[in-house]
Amino acid sequence: SKKESEKKVEVKPVMPAAKEDITNTDMASFFKIAKDSYVVNLEKARYEIEKGDLVAAVKTIEIADKLARNNKNNRNILEAQIFKSLIYIYSCEFQKFGKHLMTLKPALSTESYQSFLDIYSRADSLKDEDDLRRLSAGVAAGAGHHAVVVSLLKPVFEKNTNDALLYSMLSEAQFNSFDYEGAGETLKKFVESNPESSEANFNMARFYLTADYKPELARVYANKASELNPEDARCAVIIALTDYSEGKIEEGIKRVKELMPTLKDSSMKAICQRLISDGEKASKDSSK
Repeated sequence: SKKESEKKVEVKPVMPAAKEDITNTDMASFFKIAKDSYVVNLEKARYEIEKGDLVAAVKTIEIADKLARNNKNNRNILEAQIFKSLIYIYSCEFQKFGKHLMTLKPALSTESYQSFLDIYSRADSLKDEDDLRRLSAGVAAGAGHHAVVVSLLKPVFEKNTNDALLYSMLSEAQFNSFDYEGAGETLKKFVESNPESSEANFNMARFYLTADYKPELARVYANKASELNPEDARCAVIIALTDYSEGKIEEGIKRVKELMPTLKDSSMKAICQRLISDGEKASKDSSK
């Protein structure tokens, strides 16, 4: 109805997580059966965006939009158009995004429209493609679309391996999308460009102790980080954890306990507490 179409809907440019995990299904068969379902196609588009497959997402969202229009469901139409807006942003097609935003304006709340307009205005002020990629990646990071962040920032980082902000955003997105190999490459390129950075060396040490277990390399980078910043207790903790992982359990636990009071990093403290608990339990079990 006219009244329904004029109703403004509060929609922010951040999509909620998928309601169900559709990755454990025979997807080809499932989508063939449910190809005429708006909800299923919308969830499929969401999944494709989360995986960074924007080409597939464009096709799927067109199907969802057509189904919503056939059913004359204004809310679903708007929802599909919001997805399309994000795809324009992630593809750095900001001229198309701007024109698309104008068609959405009557249906958006003032807050939602302003949020999108701010993104467009920032993009309009940028001329460099890499800067546009950074902007799009920021939007994708806010929406939790880590694979999209990786695809946007990786080529930019290749040209700017000493950029700390790029390094941080890209490696975090790679870890969040379980691309540990890619994260390792990013960490390594940054530390090679910034060999005197204690933080870069520490991150490399932590990576080789956790994501890609190579204790000898973890020790090398931790020692380097400690030399560069002797006041950083985290470096000594990495060395103690390396001792523990190589079988020097009592020595490792003793050293970690000594260092715990000086630690400010909450995640490192949690690791140390878990290690102490597990180590003491193992010692008790072995003495029985």
